[in-house]
Amino acid sequence: MKKIKIILIIIIMLAGIKNSFAKDFPFTPGEQIEYAVKWNGFKIGDMVLTYWGKITQNDKEYIQISSHTVTKQYTGIDVVYVDSETFLPVKVLRKLKYLGFEEEIEEIYDQEKNILTITKTAGSKKEVHVIQKSGNIQNSILLYYLTRMKDYKIGEGIDIVLPTREYNIVVKKQDMVWDEKGVSRQAKVFKSNPRGITVWVSETNGFLPIRMVFSEILSLVTMSFKDVSYLDKQELTMFKLEDIYRFYESLQNNP
Repeated sequence: MKKIKIILIIIIMLAGIKNSFAKDFPFTPGEQIEYAVKWNGFKIGDMVLTYWGKITQNDKEYIQISSHTVTKQYTGIDVVYVDSETFLPVKVLRKLKYLGFEEEIEEIYDQEKNILTITKTAGSKKEVHVIQKSGNIQNSILLYYLTRMKDYKIGEGIDIVLPTREYNIVVKKQDMVWDEKGVSRQAKVFKSNPRGITVWVSETNGFLPIRMVFSEILSLVTMSFKDVSYLDKQELTMFKLEDIYRFYESLQNNP
């Protein structure tokens, strides 16, 4: 049951945030951020977060972001298509392998109606869930970027709309934080109301999120910063889903 709960928490982390920003987002195409994934203080795996940049599909411009999470029991690849003007998600495609099962998930965001439609497919079984919220629903992978949109001051923050819960995340203080390699950094500390999410964002080096903690009863999932690197021009041409899947498989086979 503990292993299943870890998986559920990681999946729940892929939920929503609302806000609007200028079109020029302060992120570099090809940026890859690596995190150690910890559960109740024990390292259980790793996550790679990739900002691919702008793509065009059906004459519409999107920003493409993906994540690859690997533990002994769980492998997940998420590809997020983000509106290039509002930084709100339009679609998320997810592939999961856990506890011997495989599942594909498609999330469609209707931001005008604040509706999220989730289609889960496992073998011949298909489930569709529709969630209606009071505001824009966004995917919380983007929390790694929304906390870096600007130099937030103490008292400033963002609102988060999850399928099951809503948060207000505000910068509460400045403090030192240590990354996975033991390097200390000055950071701004975001805390949520209600409790459940804490984010430490470095005040230098591109405002990188150094640590994220997602807490629930008897369970604490921590994402601890390991490294940041940048893809080369050839790798940045791999916008197709099958290319991204192969790319992450190569990372997994050659860590």
